[in-house]
Amino acid sequence: MDSLKLTLSSESKQILIEDIDLSSQIVRIAPASDFTGAEVLTFIVKDPGGLTATAQLPVFIEATGVDSNPPVLPASMSIEITPDELQTVNLNEIVFDADTPKLQIKWTWEDNEKFDFEINEKTKTGQLKLKSMYRDFRGIESIPLLAEDQECGSASTVLKVTVLDPPDTLPPSFTIYLLPNPIQPDFLTVNIQASEELKTRPKLKINDENIPVQPNKDVPQTWNCIYVVSKGFSGLIEFTVTGEDTAGLSTTELKSFDRNTLPLAPKELRIRSTKLLPNYPNPFNPETWIPYQLADSANVALKIYTDSGFLVREFNLGSQHAGHYTDRNKAIYWDGRNSSGETVAAGLYFYQLTADDFTEIRSALIIK
Repeated sequence: MDSLKLTLSSESKQILIEDIDLSSQIVRIAPASDFTGAEVLTFIVKDPGGLTATAQLPVFIEATGVDSNPPVLPASMSIEITPDELQTVNLNEIVFDADTPKLQIKWTWEDNEKFDFEINEKTKTGQLKLKSMYRDFRGIESIPLLAEDQECGSASTVLKVTVLDPPDTLPPSFTIYLLPNPIQPDFLTVNIQASEELKTRPKLKINDENIPVQPNKDVPQTWNCIYVVSKGFSGLIEFTVTGEDTAGLSTTELKSFDRNTLPLAPKELRIRSTKLLPNYPNPFNPETWIPYQLADSANVALKIYTDSGFLVREFNLGSQHAGHYTDRNKAIYWDGRNSSGETVAAGLYFYQLTADDFTEIRSALIIK
């Protein structure tokens, strides 16, 4: 205990800290002059390694020599909640009344547009839940509470509710793409995309051989490498990808490709039809790429509309040769802004590609 450092603070400075004795583990406190009510003391313990632990203790100070005592409440209490979580609030733990049993205290609360809150009159526990229409809300909301005893004494407090993101319970997943080199088909470009942010780059094995991967500077959570297929090899190419997300959840995914059925890049370059392809990523924030392919040379334009049909952005690309416009250097880049350079709102948008007489429409979703 001698190596620990203990600090103690009073929320509104109404409790005086007179002495802290670590050897006996005794803390001596006293109320400020004429103070009655509730106060929360915060204990913070720090070890030599810099690790800390925190605990809170409510202290109730009542007046003496009076016939009736009103309820005593702390100035505020704080809880944390996540969307879809039903949080129980035990009101008995925060109230003190010298002459009224806790189960006889009457509780009322002020309606809040973001939360549903119901109090069980028998147990004096509250059930708090974020309303479904506000499940995207993150932040702090205050809910006033009022406690009344049978002698018409009352006290109020504020329930401070912090809405947090739900804990990450899903490990990452991986998508693997292969692209043969148009000139040397045995040279494969391997592209690995993770579903979320990772602590470090993933580990890749191809046919039990450790292959280092390099981050793609243009695409977040994407890594690339070159793998050379052994001359004459005609079996399965087996991939093992292992990665860990920022929450410490890890996964290993296995995927195999048949060397004999891999598409040859030269054949992929022969385009038979003009197409508008799905944008990537989708949903996105704040940017996306819109790929397409042209079977013949054409004058190309792209228009982006809101779901109500309002034009927000237009790209006039002029005459373009037949070919693939699918990678990030050739696809149409949209930074999520309108023609005035303003960031557009989250929601559903439609993009329309025109190439001479060809027209096709697809949808994109912006999330915030």
